[in-house]
Amino acid sequence: MSRFTKAERKKAKLRLALAGVSGCGKTYSALRIATGMGGNIAVIDTENDSSSLYASEFDFSSISLSDHSPEAYIKAIKDATQEGFDIVIVDSLSHVWTFCKAEIDKVAEKTFKGNSWAAWSKVTPRYDALIQCLIQSDVHIITTMRAKTETAQVEVNGRKKVVKLGMKTEMRDGIEYEFTTVIDIDHETNGAAVSKDRTHVFKGRDHLVLDEGIGEALMTWLMDGVEEVFVTPEQLNTLNNMFATITDERARAKIQREQPDLSRVLSKNYESVADRLTKVIDWQAMQAQPSQTVNNNQQAA
Repeated sequence: MSRFTKAERKKAKLRLALAGVSGCGKTYSALRIATGMGGNIAVIDTENDSSSLYASEFDFSSISLSDHSPEAYIKAIKDATQEGFDIVIVDSLSHVWTFCKAEIDKVAEKTFKGNSWAAWSKVTPRYDALIQCLIQSDVHIITTMRAKTETAQVEVNGRKKVVKLGMKTEMRDGIEYEFTTVIDIDHETNGAAVSKDRTHVFKGRDHLVLDEGIGEALMTWLMDGVEEVFVTPEQLNTLNNMFATITDERARAKIQREQPDLSRVLSKNYESVADRLTKVIDWQAMQAQPSQTVNNNQQAA
């Protein structure tokens, strides 16, 4: 029997990143796109509740997040999902990267005698847990990301002009791989250019205007596929019971990073996930055997 099945495009949840320098219109564009998609919108606002400036133009709910730790982001995303929101705008994701870099310095000084490379072993899993939450969340995710600002003097129609340039995104290298689409917004024109797109919605389109029509087009593409089938309640109960027997903290943490929500395991992946948990349970049992042997010897003596 073949292990391969015919590929089908599934209905999907949006993973969109809007990047640009301060003042280029990331928040406003995110709200326009989300409005065009339809549904209830939640904004996780890490910028002193700046999204409220647009409350008279768009219908959305928000939470002001002063704690920029990965755990705070994860909780806010999960809370929004549980409260029934359809679209979550994370504005901005860059603050968590700033937090992680500062955390590296603290951990390095406290635990690793100033060795920042070693400190990443403590902070990276926390950052990765947030990325997994973004990827596996059951809602549409739109994030904004800051770009480092640099000015340059250019000549326009024979006259010199100082303009802002969006340079490197203020995030960990490779973040663009986690998104369906990445759009860079120009500060001068508020127009946009697509730097990554798996939807083909933007094929052949230059100088985009990020309005509600973009949201409508994305939603049409996202819904043009077959429904994903997740584990049954009985299968979920089995997975939860298996996970509950795992007491090793490091093993539990690794499983939760890889599969933060067991209810979102695809039906076709049930056997492989169950097999993974079984192997961890067997490994845990093997770790316990030496101490049990010592205890038996002591009792015999």
